[in-house]
Amino acid sequence: MGLRIFDRLFRRREEQYDDRYDRREDQYYEGPPEVENDSMLVDHHFIYPPEDDYDKHVGSMVYQIELENNTEYPMGNIRVEFNGRYKLGRFGEPDIRTKLLDPGDKTVIRIPFAPLYQGGSEELEFEIVFFDFRYKVEESILMKTEPLKVVVPRFQKLEMDEDGFRFLTADLYRWVVESDVIKITPQDLFNLLSRRFEKMGFSTSNEMENPSLYRGIRQMVATDPKGRKWAAQVQVIGQGKESRCLMYTFGERPLSAYNLAVKALLKVDSREEIVNAIK
Repeated sequence: MGLRIFDRLFRRREEQYDDRYDRREDQYYEGPPEVENDSMLVDHHFIYPPEDDYDKHVGSMVYQIELENNTEYPMGNIRVEFNGRYKLGRFGEPDIRTKLLDPGDKTVIRIPFAPLYQGGSEELEFEIVFFDFRYKVEESILMKTEPLKVVVPRFQKLEMDEDGFRFLTADLYRWVVESDVIKITPQDLFNLLSRRFEKMGFSTSNEMENPSLYRGIRQMVATDPKGRKWAAQVQVIGQGKESRCLMYTFGERPLSAYNLAVKALLKVDSREEIVNAIK
C-alpha cells in the first residue's frame, strides 16, 4: 500500500517573479494572486510491480505519480527532473505516456527506482516541470517522495521444516536479488550469506549442497516480537573463483521483503563485491 497524499502544490515563476523566490530558502511560495494553488492534484507513492504472474513476487520498485490538470487551460511538455544523488537508490528514465494535459485530464508517470541496498530513511526530491499555457511560461513544482524507510525488527528463531517453509512463503511477498558474476568462490559466498541470516536470528529449514559443480541452497525462517513471519532463500552456483547468487527474501508486505534484503546485505562480509554485482 502506498501513501496517498494529495498535495496542494504551489507554483513558482522564476523568470517573471524573481523577487518572490529565493532559491536559498524555501522553494515553495504562494504565487501571484491570479494563480490557483490547487491547479494540479498529485498522488504519488512507491509501487512494487510483480515480476511474473503471481502478484506477490516482486523484484523492483517504481515511483508512481498521478497528475490531474485542475485548471481551464492546457499544460504541456510535462517532464520529471531529479535533484542530485540519493543515498538509498537511483531513479531511472520516467515513463511519461503523454506530455500534454487538457483541462480535467489525468495521467500517470512511472519512474523505475534502483535501490542501493543502503540503510536509513530518505525522502527523495524531484521536480515536475510543465509549460503553463495560461501564462505562457514554464513552471516547476518541487516535491519529495513518500519516505523510504529501511526498518526491520529483531528476529526470533522459528523452527520449521521444508514443507512448512514452502507453505509459509506461498503467502508472503517475495523480493528477488540476483547477481552477475562475483569474484568469490561459490562455497565462500554461500557461507557468507548463510551466516549473515543466522546472525540476524534465522533458523535453517532446509539445506542442500553439491560440491562438484557447486550449487548450494539454504532456506531459513524467523519470526519477530509481533508474531510476523519472515523467510529467506539463498542459492549460489559457480565454479573456481567465480559465483552467482540468487537470493529471495520474504515478508508480509512488499516493503518488508525489500527491507529484509537490505538488512541482510548491509553488514555482510564482502558487501561491496556482492552489491556491485546485483543486476
